[in-house]
Amino acid sequence: MFFFFFISLLANERTFLAWLRTSLSLITVGVGITQLYHLSPGDTTGMDHRKLGRSIGAIFVTFSILFLYFGNARYFHAQHAMCKGFFPASRGTVLFATTAVLGILLSMFVVLLLEHTG
Repeated sequence: MFFFFFISLLANERTFLAWLRTSLSLITVGVGITQLYHLSPGDTTGMDHRKLGRSIGAIFVTFSILFLYFGNARYFHAQHAMCKGFFPASRGTVLFATTAVLGILLSMFVVLLLEHTG
């Protein structure tokens, strides 16, 4: 019995580390996009690439902070529930996170298409 409890605690820690890794990846993408738009040459269409890059990068950094919060809250909630003999599922958080990242990636794709065609 103790072995299965120990294994579930390790799985909970592994899940937290996955949320942390995703958070670090998002912040890296945010900083990379900000730097990429900072280095892009000026355009004659009047669009300010630096503002656009900063706003997209800030969105990724904000999602990174949210993912870190979700991972932290999920870890302690699951640890508390496992001490009582339950293991909660986190379908809502995962669905929200997936939808949020997909939405920002699609909007970034649309911005890039409009930027190159306009």
